[in-house]
Amino acid sequence: MASKNHNKSKVKKEISKGSVLLYLGTFLLSAGIIALAAISGGSSEYPSWAKTTGAPIEIGSSEAPKVIDIYEDFQCPGCGQFERLSGEVINKAIEDKSARVRYHLMSFLGPESVRAANASACAVDEGNFTDFHTILFQTQPSKGSGGYSIDSLIDIGQALGFSAKFESCVRDSKYRSWVTDVNNLANSDGIESTPTVKIDGEVIPISSLEPESLKGLISK
Repeated sequence: MASKNHNKSKVKKEISKGSVLLYLGTFLLSAGIIALAAISGGSSEYPSWAKTTGAPIEIGSSEAPKVIDIYEDFQCPGCGQFERLSGEVINKAIEDKSARVRYHLMSFLGPESVRAANASACAVDEGNFTDFHTILFQTQPSKGSGGYSIDSLIDIGQALGFSAKFESCVRDSKYRSWVTDVNNLANSDGIESTPTVKIDGEVIPISSLEPESLKGLISK
């Protein structure tokens, strides 16, 4: 596969929350083809809930007045910062039906990201993507460190009470075709960095991704 070049750009934003400084790191993607590291396993299948090629994971009411698209890579430090800082805002919007959220799980940062994205699709089958997603970012390893191992992903699923099917789904990289398609679709849609957040199709600036600003945009 062709390799994917990316440059790391750190965006520093001071938030008026005491003396807290937030450092949001974004990963920039080149305009070429996103390449995924090869992953082994059994035959690849497509998730039954993915109605179209590269469909995002959708959480929340279809009748919610707002649609939030989140493009993220589980190894992207800025994505981890965003989840830890504003994840509760997103989850609250889902719970109170003020927004439906579409997660586009990109995996351009290496095989660790591929494993995490596949396991997240397996978690959807178990009916608890949200908690799995939260824990993955709470335990985010350093980029390229070999984290998100198969065994560690299975351990998280077991802690959440997932069935034995989850383990085989993770070990077999069951949804690797879907993982690839999510990347390709994001690339063709012009996504140039992670995290990228859209509300009703409009890209939200990094400076507006802190909790209070995000709450205001969702309730607008």
